[in-house]
Amino acid sequence: MSQIKVFALIPMREGISRQTFHDHWRHPHGTWARGISTSTRYVQSHRIETALLGPEQARFEGIAEVWMETIEDARARRQDPYYEKYILPDEPNFVDRSALRFVLTEEEVIQSGAPPGTHADSADARWKARDAALAVKLIQVIEQDGATPWAAADDKELGYQLRALRHVRSRPYRELHPGGEPPPAAIGFRELWWPTLSAFEAAAARAPDALRTLLKRPAKAFAMLAQAERVI
Repeated sequence: MSQIKVFALIPMREGISRQTFHDHWRHPHGTWARGISTSTRYVQSHRIETALLGPEQARFEGIAEVWMETIEDARARRQDPYYEKYILPDEPNFVDRSALRFVLTEEEVIQSGAPPGTHADSADARWKARDAALAVKLIQVIEQDGATPWAAADDKELGYQLRALRHVRSRPYRELHPGGEPPPAAIGFRELWWPTLSAFEAAAARAPDALRTLLKRPAKAFAMLAQAERVI
């Protein structure tokens, strides 16, 4: 896994439908994004409406996640000639750029693979996020910590209770968000992955207290359920 990961929190521009937003993001925008040479991995997380989350889930319509190998690549990304020629001019076609937010982070994988006790020959044991073209994930964007730190010692156990097949925390990369600059849009991100929407819904029904604990722990945060689509 690459060291540096960029989160782009993407609001939908006014005057278009959700379908137009998501289709345009997939193509042509996502197709053009494959041409940026410094990206080692790119995932588009398209928002899924769910009754399990409140109105804040619609704050952004999608979250892009891009992995890069070095700090130099991260700093130079938006000056890449291909980015300037294709990506930037296309953003106003579907993005409200005034509310677009980027956070450059360092990723911490706290669970990779099925929870303990999963049968070794099951589909869950064979599932890998890196190989999945599609997945469902809950992305929590932490803006302010609570009395109990959002990244706590029992996180892995809570992820196990929710039968997540991958659990990741990310924090702003200090060298890329130095002091004196505007603070990043979030102090952290949590991602819980499942292979399907049905798997997430079954997990949330099975362990509602675990889900509630993770969602309510930060003093200020919002969460989005999304279909994660691997572009690179």
